[in-house]
Order: sequence, then C-alpha cells, then structure tokens
Amino acid sequence: MKTRFLPHLGLRQQQHLLQALLLLVLAIPCIALATWLWGKHQSWQNNLQRQEAMYARLTGIQAQQTDIALALEQAQQQVSLYLFSAEGEPEATATAALQQLRQAIDGIGVKVTSSQIKLDLQEDEAQPYQRLQLLLSLDGKWSDIQLALAALRDIRPLLWVDKVQISLKTRLQSANPEVEQTLGVELAISLYKAKALQP
Repeated sequence: MKTRFLPHLGLRQQQHLLQALLLLVLAIPCIALATWLWGKHQSWQNNLQRQEAMYARLTGIQAQQTDIALALEQAQQQVSLYLFSAEGEPEATATAALQQLRQAIDGIGVKVTSSQIKLDLQEDEAQPYQRLQLLLSLDGKWSDIQLALAALRDIRPLLWVDKVQISLKTRLQSANPEVEQTLGVELAISLYKAKALQP
C-alpha cells in the first residue's frame, strides 16, 4: 500500500511536486556556483581593467623615457645651483665652500682675518637639506669690499648672505670722501647641503 504525502493531491500531482522539489534542490548549488563564478568573473574583469590601465601608463612612461630623463637632468642642474651635494660630511662640504670663498675674496685683495664654520644650527628633519653657516671677518677698503661681496654671486652652488656688519677699522683719518678708509666686515653666510636619501 502506497502512502500519500499530500492526501488531497493526486498521485500524478505528487510526482510532479516531488520532481519540482528535486529540481529545486539540484538547482540551488548550481545557482550558488553560477553566482560565485559570476563574482569571480567580475573580479577578474576589474583586475584586468586595472592591469590594462597600469600597462598603458607604463607604456606611456617608457615611450617618454628620454623626455623624463632630460627633465630630471634639467631639474638636477637647477637644484645643483642651490644645494651642495649630499655626498660627504657636512664639515667637509662647509670647509670646501669656505676655501672657495676665501680664494674668491683673496683674489680681490681683501684680507680674511678670521673664518669659522658653524654646524650646530637647528635642523628640521622634514627638510631635504641641511643648513650650514660660515662666519667671516674681512678687512679692506670699501671699493674692494664691494668687489668681494659682488664675487659671492659667482660661487656655485649659491651662498646666501644672512648678515653683513660693516665698521670703521681705524679712526677716521680724513674728512675727504675720496680717501678710502679701512673697513672691517663681519659676514654670516649660509649654504645648503642636500641630505642623503634614506633607504
């Protein structure tokens, strides 16, 4: 004797209902698999689009490699006008700049009576450069002092004059403005050294 699951339905209707339930049970994993595959397909598609965009940018960069290298070289030349190289110790850089400065001034005839390197300046870690200072004392006639100050602009990388203090070295020898007096000049000069890039 056969049992009926739903007595109010006929045997054929029960068979159709069971077949529909069986199909539904079999369809659920297929639908879940199809949904998962669709999600993966979308993810791969998005990833492919990102890769294509990145590849296009890299291709563009490679095509412009010569222009980029030229622009970097020009930028480096501009930077080298203002910053001393990151190579070497700050003391060595300041000493080399001081030697260059003394040669320029000595060639004019102004006497350098003292020079000092100052390295203990407040340093900002965020800045890509380090500031160093040179302190000089000069003796000479006003016309020679002017030439010495003008010679500073020809030194590369550039030196920045922070302070100039001019005083009469001896008592006024003559009221005649054509008689040049000996002057003493105190100079505070800054220079900027690039910092080495941290790995």
